[in-house]
Amino acid sequence: MIFVDNKVIGNYFSEKETTYAAVETVFEDPEIQIQCGRQIVEEAVHQLGRNADLRKAAREAVSRLEQEGKLNVTGAASLTPEQRGSSQQLQRQLIRSFSVREAALVAESVSRQVPLLTLESRITKTLSSVFADKAFQSALERHGLKQSLEIIQPQPGASLISYC
Repeated sequence: MIFVDNKVIGNYFSEKETTYAAVETVFEDPEIQIQCGRQIVEEAVHQLGRNADLRKAAREAVSRLEQEGKLNVTGAASLTPEQRGSSQQLQRQLIRSFSVREAALVAESVSRQVPLLTLESRITKTLSSVFADKAFQSALERHGLKQSLEIIQPQPGASLISYC
């Protein structure tokens, strides 16, 4: 299971000739289940530009991936009460360093303890700093969450962030 950001989804469905190998692997490996929020999907589709046919094809592909069980669109309603509590508290702390959307994505990934694949280098750099913060470490500890990061860069521009 892996969380993805809107850039990962957008990269996979765009008409660009350059799709990151890590992105292709996540979408095409039958053993990997993808998770993301509905807002992430909508932002990714919106970023595909003005090509209505491309946006329609991406929405249809997302629906197909959901039906096949490859893509699980998550959100606050799918969190356990404990995860919801930790996600909300972490999001309040993360909002100091991230946009609202990014804070929600990172908080859900951390609360679920599910790795995050991102094409946003800023998320990777900022998350490293946040995890070094004592107040954030205390919040993780209070919620019984892992307090260290492992960042793997399978290729330049892509980062897989896991919690250990």
